[in-house]
Amino acid sequence: MKKAILILPILVLAILTLSGCNDTETKLIDTFTWQMTTIQNGKDGSAVACAPELAEIHEGAKPLRLTCKAKNGNLTITDSTQTISYTGEYSLKQVESGETIYNISIEGNEGYGVTSMTTYHDGGQNPTFIICIEPYTINFESGDK
Repeated sequence: MKKAILILPILVLAILTLSGCNDTETKLIDTFTWQMTTIQNGKDGSAVACAPELAEIHEGAKPLRLTCKAKNGNLTITDSTQTISYTGEYSLKQVESGETIYNISIEGNEGYGVTSMTTYHDGGQNPTFIICIEPYTINFESGDK
């Protein structure tokens, strides 16, 4: 009986630990339709393109509406007029502290991507997806607000 009492807390702890290792974090990338907010130059961080509603605060950046969809290891990035279309792939690299890191390949260019929840000063949160493929960083946020 004492063995059962000792084993029970260990078993409960193991179940709780394993239930925390579910696939939810790794599927954040597949959950949303991602809307581009900015494309930044990797050398100086300046915005070279941005969502049209952000053009006023990113002087000189080309207004551009890009959407990214991820599903089962495949990425598709298109613009609102469907004149721009890129395809790629992603694979899970690591999950760490609320963020998930992916290996990304778009049209033969290699880089990485990160999904996480961004917390703002007002306490609000929004899912974000950032792709880094030199020389650019593409910032996306959930379009499903």
